[in-house]
Amino acid sequence: MNDGVSLHCKFCLFGPPASGKGTVGAFLKEHFNCEIITPGDIYRRLREEDSELGQTVRDHLKDGGYCPDELTNRIILEEATRLNGKNFILDGFPRTIAQYDFLNENMVVDCFICFDAPYEMLLTASMNRIQCAGCGKVWSKLMNEDDCCSCVPKNWKHRFDDSAEMYPKRYAVYEQLTQPIVDIVLGLTNSITLQSLNNPNVISEALERINALGI
Repeated sequence: MNDGVSLHCKFCLFGPPASGKGTVGAFLKEHFNCEIITPGDIYRRLREEDSELGQTVRDHLKDGGYCPDELTNRIILEEATRLNGKNFILDGFPRTIAQYDFLNENMVVDCFICFDAPYEMLLTASMNRIQCAGCGKVWSKLMNEDDCCSCVPKNWKHRFDDSAEMYPKRYAVYEQLTQPIVDIVLGLTNSITLQSLNNPNVISEALERINALGI
């Protein structure tokens, strides 16, 4: 870690697609008064743009892949710098070893949180994941839609990368490129593991383990 590092990442969230990172991340954002940076959301937004960058993003995401490390690192650094010193949460970054090295060179991380769940449970969560087009809140078709948000009427959409065809590809990329980082992080003293899916106690468990680290 460079001595001049000033960007402060409160929590860094790892986990396969649909493992519950967003749910826990949203709570931690409010509880610890942090901002949250989610490269997946940024790329899904860029994907809709009629631009050269938008086309680049579409080309990489169409088969469940990741965008180039250089582009991702630049976007994350710009987003973090824009916060002017405010603590933040990284949801889904880093995703490759090169991005992990970039993280260590440019940021200080208080706690790494790793999410895990059986593949079939992840696939089910992905197939049932919906998002309010109004406020962007993510929800599940298996839960009461009226409890999601206050938007009226609700305009639900299903993310393009949550299809039965796409999810296995995304999971395979995660296993190949991101799991090696998780294996490294799990050996650090400032890391915890959570089982978020179908776990009503995940928030209390997260706080208990975070507090045990003195954060």
